[in-house]
Amino acid sequence: LQSDGSVAFGSVVKEARPIVFSSDFTARNMRMRINDNATFQFAGTGDVTLSFQQMQFDYISRMYLTKTTANTANLNVAGDFIVKGGNRVDLGSADGFMDNVNVGAFRVCENSNVAFNVYARKVDAASLTLVNSDASKVSTLSLFVGALDAGDASFYFGTAKKAADSVINVDFSYLDAGDVGAGEYKIFSVDSWSEGFAESGSLADFNINDDILNAMGIE
Repeated sequence: LQSDGSVAFGSVVKEARPIVFSSDFTARNMRMRINDNATFQFAGTGDVTLSFQQMQFDYISRMYLTKTTANTANLNVAGDFIVKGGNRVDLGSADGFMDNVNVGAFRVCENSNVAFNVYARKVDAASLTLVNSDASKVSTLSLFVGALDAGDASFYFGTAKKAADSVINVDFSYLDAGDVGAGEYKIFSVDSWSEGFAESGSLADFNINDDILNAMGIE
């Protein structure tokens, strides 16, 4: 895969420059390993969707998937979205939220110490694994809310597993509160048999930054 989004079969890319997608791209598996930073950009002027059976990032220092000029940026991974090692993965950015993310399973592998930041308007995943048998390795999940839907949850993670004493960060800083109408909204949802969460559901599982909502008197 070349930096302009074109494909050269049988070759290896060693460029640290951004890989730019200006139209839809589909492949069976996508795997990256580089001891450096790497960036995928959703560009062009239309809708851009990346579709894979599996997507895996190995030991990448910082991995960024960001929407730049695309009308919509969408990611579909039918199977596993795997993070192994590395320091940080940003799915979306403060300046370019992903529009739709559909994943079979988010998996942060054992012995990883990763900051996993998700800037997205909608995430739908069948499962999330964010646990580690090594207590010295703690991966964190931060969810940045880009839009609210009166129907479905903004972030659905199916059967989720996290450390019982860990929290998930939920940040409303980039939400346009002026677009929020009266009503109740679901932000985060997991199945009842998920692990590491309070049995009846509790805000203790979350660290919430809702200053922008408080400033506008929204509860």
